[in-house]
Amino acid sequence: MLDHLDVRVRDLSRSIEFYKEILAPLEIALRSQDAFGAIFGDEKNYIWLGEGKVKRIHFAFMANSRAQVEEFWQVGVELGARLHSAPAQQEANYYACYLFDPDGHLIEAVCHEKGDENG
Repeated sequence: MLDHLDVRVRDLSRSIEFYKEILAPLEIALRSQDAFGAIFGDEKNYIWLGEGKVKRIHFAFMANSRAQVEEFWQVGVELGARLHSAPAQQEANYYACYLFDPDGHLIEAVCHEKGDENG
């Protein structure tokens, strides 16, 4: 089970603002912040951001519904994120979308509800 992610970013302020907006549809919020970094989560701390040397990673956020996946995507579009794959049913119980954060990390929102016969 994943406990948390520690992500290095080029511009901490820019990344904090990006993640505040993109994670809001998933009910994941900024929990704390100081000069060294920021922590996002709900009742648990999931993502720790800090400035440093960036190495590209891919991580997925669990959405509670297909609508949350779609809202995550739309927020990314509105933020001007570089887009990878629009929301789509990939497998019977895997509805997801992918985009890149300001540092080129591939981020995903995924819902594990079974899709209907149309996708």
